[in-house]
Amino acid sequence: MQNLVQNQHGTYTFRRLFGSCSLRVSLKTKDKTEAQRIYYKLQELLLAHPYLSLEEAKQLCLTSIAKNKTKAAQASRHKLLSLLNEQLNPLQSTPLSELFDKYQKEKLRSKSWTIKTSAQANDNFKMLIDLLGDLSVSQIDKQLALGTKETLQKLPSNAKKKRQYRDKSIQELARLSIPSCDLMSVKTINIKLSTYAEVFNWAVTHGLADTNPFKGVQIKDKRNVQGLRLPFSVADLNKLFSADPIAKAKKPHHYWLPVMGLYTGARINELCQIYLDDIKQIDGIWCLQVTDSRPDQSLKTNSSKRLIPLHQDLIELGILDFTQRQRQLGQTRLFSELAFNGQKYSHEASKWFGRIKSKVLTEDESKKTFHSFRHSFTDNLVNTNNWGADPAIKTLLGHRNSDITTGLYGTGSTIGKLKNVIDSLGWEGMLEIAPPFYEG
Repeated sequence: MQNLVQNQHGTYTFRRLFGSCSLRVSLKTKDKTEAQRIYYKLQELLLAHPYLSLEEAKQLCLTSIAKNKTKAAQASRHKLLSLLNEQLNPLQSTPLSELFDKYQKEKLRSKSWTIKTSAQANDNFKMLIDLLGDLSVSQIDKQLALGTKETLQKLPSNAKKKRQYRDKSIQELARLSIPSCDLMSVKTINIKLSTYAEVFNWAVTHGLADTNPFKGVQIKDKRNVQGLRLPFSVADLNKLFSADPIAKAKKPHHYWLPVMGLYTGARINELCQIYLDDIKQIDGIWCLQVTDSRPDQSLKTNSSKRLIPLHQDLIELGILDFTQRQRQLGQTRLFSELAFNGQKYSHEASKWFGRIKSKVLTEDESKKTFHSFRHSFTDNLVNTNNWGADPAIKTLLGHRNSDITTGLYGTGSTIGKLKNVIDSLGWEGMLEIAPPFYEG
């Protein structure tokens, strides 16, 4: 490393030839490791700016060295304050990994989290430790939180699933120029930052931290939330239901998931995880019970637990006949062909529908997903059939707390009332849905 030399006082100097001239800059340090780090940084800077004059190159180097000294001083001060704080508050010397473990165990013990939520939180926790290291809670300040936010905005989504990113560390990814189409969405970044904020709120409450450094660091998302996911138009629905993968389904769920999505407003995993005894009669009315009563069932929120009366069209298309057929075959679940991946049953079904939808639809395709059936269901009831703000709509969608063992679901929302609302779905004369074609 001939361009890194020490003077008679032991201070390191960076030097480099500029044509017939020589650039010499003091690195202001006697520490060899620190000098080498600054040396490589300066080399990188000069390579990135090859057309600078000697004086411009010198100013660039001096500015970089000054910034480095400021950061080093701040880091040293921060470390000293953290060590003092840990001596005064031993609890705050808890490593991040231990904090996350305690928080997660409490969430699972209180059943506040599903298996899926826990797995997602694990991924978020691991990412923060990969970014910062397993620091103690007292070492995490607002500057590190803002740095985390900045780095997350440079990272690709689903990095482990993409060949060009999967073998790189987070630090390596952050130094790349990731195309905007590959970057994590604002929503994904905010979910991670929100998770960290929730953990540190818990840490403050339990005396493990004095402040929450992640409070208020989320990105302001000014996008129209309703515009991120669109309902299916009647034309979309007719295209989907006439397409061979659904109209001539090879597997039962290829037919019934889209049809049930439209007529129940349920989320895809709520449908994929149905057990046969979740389809039952209540007060003489056939209903779908959306529940998480079994270990392999999960719901988005506690209020998602509900009963949805079956629309008369569903019954006429043969959903009860299919349910009985599954019982006769000795099955316990409605869609026995769907496998549980440790978190949910909808993994493969969701990918299948995404492929079909992309082939069949072209207009606003990226903003239409299986969840669009839920939007179409809601729009039809609220706008076409004028139910407006009736509490029964929120009950059917799982937006209110309800006890499914009783006959009442919020103000005036009896099973009979819910059945009337469901049966008012106005698809008659607009949609052409043939009975199931699949064999076996």
